[in-house]
Amino acid sequence: MDIQEKISANIRTEILSCGKTRREIAEALGVSCPTVSQYVSGRIQPSLATFAKLCAFLGVSADELLFGKVKTAPAPTPAPPKLYRRTESEPVP
Repeated sequence: MDIQEKISANIRTEILSCGKTRREIAEALGVSCPTVSQYVSGRIQPSLATFAKLCAFLGVSADELLFGKVKTAPAPTPAPPKLYRRTESEPVP
């Protein structure tokens, strides 16, 4: 699968899962409904300006549409605080 096919697949996945109609998407992007259908089918790619509008409309980053959702590792858990035992020689604060 080449990069254009991957981008088309990512666009298709996001458009189909957003819950919006093609007409709503077309109006937001300033394109026709058949144009949105061609984005979904992978027949054409959006222009850079339209791509930016699509990212904003779908609420995803350009990286997500270009490369797909990246699985990130969970944040490391912080180490527990160290407990110190006070010795008799230490003054009490």
